[in-house]
Amino acid sequence: MEPGITAGLRAILPVLKATWRRLNIFRAERAAAIDPSSANPIDEEIFDSAMRRMAAGQLDESLIQKCVSNVTGLLSTPSFLKSPNLGTWLSVPDVKAGLRRAVAAKLLGTEPPTDLIKHLETSFIKIAFAEVREAKGLVETVIAILAASVKSQVDDRGGGALITASHLGITSELNEIKSHLERSSGISFRTLDVGWDEWAKVATPPLVGSLFSSAIEASKRTVLSWISQPPEKPLLITADSAEEALAFISQLFGELGGKELSVYREQVIIIDQTGVLPRLTAEKKTFIPVVFSRDVELELATHANLVHSLVIYPRNALNNKPDIILEPVSQDTFSTALESMGKNRDEISRLSDASGRSLTVLRRKLSTVPAVQMPEWAVDGSIALQLIPFLFVGAWDTSNQSDQIGLNLLSGGRNFDDIEKELQGLCHLNDSPVWSIGTFRGVVSKIDLLYTIAGVVTAADLDRYFTVARMVLGEDDPALDLEEDQRWAASIHGKTREFSSAFRQGISETLVLLAVHGQQLFDIRLGVQTNTEVICTIRELLPTPLTTRILEANDHDLATYAEAAPDEFLSIIERDLNSENPAVFGLLRPANSGVFGSSPSRTGLLWALEGLAWAPNTLPRAAFILARLAQIEINDNWVNKPAHSLESIFRSWMPQTAANLQDRIALMKRLAERFPDVAWKICIAQFGTHAQFGEYSGGGKN
Repeated sequence: MEPGITAGLRAILPVLKATWRRLNIFRAERAAAIDPSSANPIDEEIFDSAMRRMAAGQLDESLIQKCVSNVTGLLSTPSFLKSPNLGTWLSVPDVKAGLRRAVAAKLLGTEPPTDLIKHLETSFIKIAFAEVREAKGLVETVIAILAASVKSQVDDRGGGALITASHLGITSELNEIKSHLERSSGISFRTLDVGWDEWAKVATPPLVGSLFSSAIEASKRTVLSWISQPPEKPLLITADSAEEALAFISQLFGELGGKELSVYREQVIIIDQTGVLPRLTAEKKTFIPVVFSRDVELELATHANLVHSLVIYPRNALNNKPDIILEPVSQDTFSTALESMGKNRDEISRLSDASGRSLTVLRRKLSTVPAVQMPEWAVDGSIALQLIPFLFVGAWDTSNQSDQIGLNLLSGGRNFDDIEKELQGLCHLNDSPVWSIGTFRGVVSKIDLLYTIAGVVTAADLDRYFTVARMVLGEDDPALDLEEDQRWAASIHGKTREFSSAFRQGISETLVLLAVHGQQLFDIRLGVQTNTEVICTIRELLPTPLTTRILEANDHDLATYAEAAPDEFLSIIERDLNSENPAVFGLLRPANSGVFGSSPSRTGLLWALEGLAWAPNTLPRAAFILARLAQIEINDNWVNKPAHSLESIFRSWMPQTAANLQDRIALMKRLAERFPDVAWKICIAQFGTHAQFGEYSGGGKN
């Protein structure tokens, strides 16, 4: 034969073999589909090999190690799988034939016949003098291991080696082995991989490990120092929930923790129930337990100086200082991680607000499983009632007497000491909705809490809130009595408000929540027109005629008022501009830019108008107000001026509005008709010869 022909045949021979194997698979699967009883899903040689290894107690191969160790979390092969009785039982021809039938059924995707299983159990009881419960667990485990072993060792899937199972993995078998071994051995703990999957994969899309990157970076040195020393005491970790802490530990002893910590990963196990830890220590196993149950922690007490261990507590539930505190993640870490999950900027902003960047709350928000969406504490109606005043406030300072009075009013006259005791009790809950740091208290996520306890909020609760809101937000700012260059030292001069800034900000933010969600949650059920109440509250806070002092006193809240009642806010400003002496003009005075100079008094108003410019329906009115203000020249070095806000809105390559191009062009034409000088400057700015930069305005976050 010519050399060229020989080389050609050699080249196509592998292709012909592969094609023949695929044809065999197709023929076998077609035959099985027509008549399952005629199928022969097991290669005899492979099955006999698996049986011989099991009878000889050779369970140290990679597959069985995965079944017994990595999946179940067991640190050694269970003794009953090494028993001589097992080998004797497996050598019985009738048992071998029965197991072959059972494994064949598994590989075909069906359950073995009940009478076959009972026959195998009975035979094992007779041979091994075993109990019924032990026999049941062993038979099911043996079948699952054999099925997994056969699947994993088939190289040539043609010739009927595997049929319906040919495209399946061994996940189902491994899960069965895990279940059977746990029942029969009494072991109940998890690996870090299992702990991570149970935390991350209930979310859609699944959560990513980089959410913990900043926390790992901050705590890595502490962990390395602890684990490099002989064991003396557990490493204490606090988080919003035990599940979040377990997920953090899984990433800490993984790639994000670096080689120094990842080498310990296989030793770290999550202990769920009592009885496990004493057993493992008695067997002198090398392991690092992770404990979150107080009963298991009591067992750990006598072993704390023998093994390195990690103990998890809810945030604020420890009297001692924890070694690691998992705080809400930073905005950068949060945004970067969610971008990798496919979330866009608006979705990230919404989830940041809804979760307070608490990963526990984020998991609930991204889950489609009702049991995950609803925290454990939400089931208890008495707890929900305790949370109502905390929801309305958001955050407060316990050392501030006015804050105490405010909470007293919101709770219907209850004693503040009793309120504080209830909050401290709530802090000990897993996935607690509240936090406590120093003298400050607050809720983890207002929007999360609002939807969770909305069903127990009454009309009287809402009425109390609006009454307190008018009182708190209507408070004047004594710092305005000082010269502008002295206002930074207002506390030194005793010129501070009675309510803390945290209390005021929390009350203000609740206005927005009620304006956006109140109609859906309360209007029909309670007959309270929450939007109307919000509008009336803002109308009282910014009365007609306006004064510059009132605007300055509400400077930090104007953006919130605009978001809560956009049309009413615009009407208030428009009425003022149409008056003989607009109070708004008083905000446009030049501001000192020195080291101790205060920020411009116009900042809050511009922030509010920029926020309203994002919505196409309020953009025209906001733009006309800004154009009117831009006519007044402001001679200071601050960049935040009305003209700059307009330039940002109409910037061609980075517009700070959701309005489309056609709407922006049409609006610019209207501005040119009424404010030609202002419109001309905005248009010319689009063609600047120098390098330009842009930034997102405040409204872009909402």
